[in-house]
Amino acid sequence: MQESIARLRAGSASRVVEENLRSPPLGGARKRVFDVAIAGLALLVLMPLMLAMALLCRLLTEEFIFLSERLIGRGGRIFLGYRFRIPVVKSETAGRWANHIAKSLRASSLDQLPQLFNVIRGDMSLIGPRPRPAAEFGEYFTQGQECLRARPGFINVWQSYYPALTDQHAEIALDRHYVCNWSARLDFALFCRAIFAIRHADPA
Repeated sequence: MQESIARLRAGSASRVVEENLRSPPLGGARKRVFDVAIAGLALLVLMPLMLAMALLCRLLTEEFIFLSERLIGRGGRIFLGYRFRIPVVKSETAGRWANHIAKSLRASSLDQLPQLFNVIRGDMSLIGPRPRPAAEFGEYFTQGQECLRARPGFINVWQSYYPALTDQHAEIALDRHYVCNWSARLDFALFCRAIFAIRHADPA
């Protein structure tokens, strides 16, 4: 009986995934053009910072500087999302400066900059639902099927307005609200808020 129920659920999930993949992505071509233009410009401007990040990560760890994660994409398709590997400095010989730099990098969210390449590739959108690990697919599918219509976002509602929020159900509700009420104006507002937050955090 349980096996039959599991097969029915798997079949239902597969149909929903196929339907979302056949339908146009949220925002269509206009949103995609905006994604590529802004992400390309951001990569050009931020490349020196990304190179500095890569160098710092390399100095603090002997591991590969990039970390790949299996994330849920549009239609439930799983893709590899990239970010910098922020090292956990445990050795006392590394000195306080190494620990301070590692903590600062972890708190800055600069480790997510390589996801701009995912935006260029079409795995992600500049603005969209929060990227979620593949392991959360079952719960995400159950609570927010609408979110599968959209590419996950480099910038999202949770990050822009409620970064201290830890309730996963509330986070998915925010994603659903974004998808169900999407507009170019909403994307622009989230983009501007993210830029303002970066400028506000800059001590200069």
